[in-house]
Amino acid sequence: MPINSDLVVVGTDPGGTEVARFQSMRAGSGTIGTWRPIGVIKPTSNVTSVQFAGLGITPPAVLRLYATVRNPTASSTIYQIRVNGEPDTTDWVMQAVWGDGTTVAAQRFLDASDIGACDLGFDTSIMATITVGPGGYVTVVAPFVHPRGVDLLNSVIDVSRKNTAITSLTSVEVVATVVNTIGANSVFFLEYLAP
Repeated sequence: MPINSDLVVVGTDPGGTEVARFQSMRAGSGTIGTWRPIGVIKPTSNVTSVQFAGLGITPPAVLRLYATVRNPTASSTIYQIRVNGEPDTTDWVMQAVWGDGTTVAAQRFLDASDIGACDLGFDTSIMATITVGPGGYVTVVAPFVHPRGVDLLNSVIDVSRKNTAITSLTSVEVVATVVNTIGANSVFFLEYLAP
């Protein structure tokens, strides 16, 4: 496989600059692919869900979802992901490892697809990688911090898997488990690694 001649600075020290060379994942192309924005959603009022629709992406596929979500209510909430307009989470299984600064725990849920969480009146950031394998199975990996107050934070890594395969990815939706806990001025950005 050819070596891409682009150099990327990965660190510096008094003696010089360290660089990394990126090798092509597709023979003869010289590139890995291009990250293409799908869209940005900025709710102007408090809502329960946001959806990127009309995607029409055929597996295999890789997407990234970034979001800053404001919880404007007095209720703690969890943010979950749906694909292709699913009405609920019963088709998902999720495993999570989390720590609160003193303990580390692991849990498994048969009906959840968490990608973020937020306590009453706080912000949370979401960084989720969504992959759809050649067989159509969707996996979501989402590390996030659950703000539970000024100095109370839970650090979480969730891995969710959709139990049934899809033939096309038509929509990606983020749904709050409590009504209207995606606040106005929250921001959602979705991008796709195009071949």
